[in-house]
Amino acid sequence: MSFPPAHFLIGAATAELMDTERRLPRPHAWAVGGLLAVLPDFDVALDRVIADLPPHGTYSHSLTAAAIMALLGWAAGGRRWGVLTGATYTSHLLVDLMDDVGPTNVMLAWPFSHAEAIGLGHIFPAVVFHRGDGVLGAALSLLEPAVLTQLALQTVVGGVFALGLMGLARVVRRGREQRSEKYEV
Repeated sequence: MSFPPAHFLIGAATAELMDTERRLPRPHAWAVGGLLAVLPDFDVALDRVIADLPPHGTYSHSLTAAAIMALLGWAAGGRRWGVLTGATYTSHLLVDLMDDVGPTNVMLAWPFSHAEAIGLGHIFPAVVFHRGDGVLGAALSLLEPAVLTQLALQTVVGGVFALGLMGLARVVRRGREQRSEKYEV
């Protein structure tokens, strides 16, 4: 499972890629994109507050949730925000599929199917917490140098992906500018 720093960086960069025409305010788009990329993991905290919720990796880690987020973004701010919210939320699901091989806890087709998606590979390093389950166990594990090192490495990998997405956004933007200049002559 990837953690918030990697998800945030990739979500913000996905927002840049989704708005290559720069029609949305960049800081707002990056912030919304980063936060939406982290949002699916809040099911862990919600599960502590609301009893009988489906487990982590189900409702919040599905394409159904991504579609709902896209519809909410569209309703709140129009088509561009809808595309941005749907894509950045979906980036979380893709990143989670890149930190495991074999069945994952991500149920992309939930509630229509409870089949676990197959991971795409060990691209993001695993962060192994040793101090018990839950938020408290995770927080206490951060005191261990090995866990901090794994988290830092995962964040660096997320940063590399984010830089790649930003570079791709720049290439797309330049291509649009060149096509537009060509037709203005």
